[in-house]
Amino acid sequence: MIGFESNDELGLDLRSSIGAGFGRYLTQTNLSELALKGGLVGTAESLKQGTLTPTSPSSEESLEGMLALDYSPFVYDHPAVAVSARLSAFPSITESGRTRAQLDLSYYNSYDSDPPSSTQSTSDYGVITLIGYSF
Repeated sequence: MIGFESNDELGLDLRSSIGAGFGRYLTQTNLSELALKGGLVGTAESLKQGTLTPTSPSSEESLEGMLALDYSPFVYDHPAVAVSARLSAFPSITESGRTRAQLDLSYYNSYDSDPPSSTQSTSDYGVITLIGYSF
């Protein structure tokens, strides 16, 4: 896993993460997949200047555990739909009492190279929503 994110609400200029882990499908059918994943993640955070106090560091590094649950249902009818959801928890190993959690949702519709009317678009757009919570 490699990830990069910036978040004004959390005061992050950049959070860089790299990690490794393992996973297991709890269910895997032609209609859906449900997987449980776990591992370790190294994280480096660069903090925004406006959120710092004179004694706070401008960057932090930590080692975190990672536990995630991934769910993907499959819809093969027209329009084809791809949806996925991931709930992740990151308990810090190096920073006592810190745990991050994140919920990722995504949706994407289909592409048609020859729509019924020449005035119609050939593709629809995708929407990605990210909800996170830090405690």
